[in-house]
Amino acid sequence: MTMRSLRTSSLPLAEREAFAADLLRQQLEDLNGLGDQLRYLVDDGADESAIRAIVERCVNIIEALRWNRAEAVRMTWRWLEAPPAYAEDAFAPTLLLAALVPDEPRVWQWHDALGDEARAHVDRLMSFFENGLP
Repeated sequence: MTMRSLRTSSLPLAEREAFAADLLRQQLEDLNGLGDQLRYLVDDGADESAIRAIVERCVNIIEALRWNRAEAVRMTWRWLEAPPAYAEDAFAPTLLLAALVPDEPRVWQWHDALGDEARAHVDRLMSFFENGLP
């Protein structure tokens, strides 16, 4: 198979975009699920190794998305066009954007505009990453 045939046999742009959006949505949902696990572990007084394991899983997802940073950031903002359904759903996009584009003012403006409950939840979980986001 030649490079040309690979290019012409690939998915159409709209299908590639939909696939990428679905993949990112799944990663955000996974990060939010890990955030829930992290919160439960902390609330239940779990040992540090269990907490560290969840943090490492979050870092692994972020590292994987870093390979296509621009697309991940663009699609995260698109995902955020609809407000999070629950306060705890603000964790994943905040973590991901803080890791991928920490100096972008829009990230922190969005964070600061969260409701009190969502912001408190996000800040509590983000404190586990304060020693440096990946």
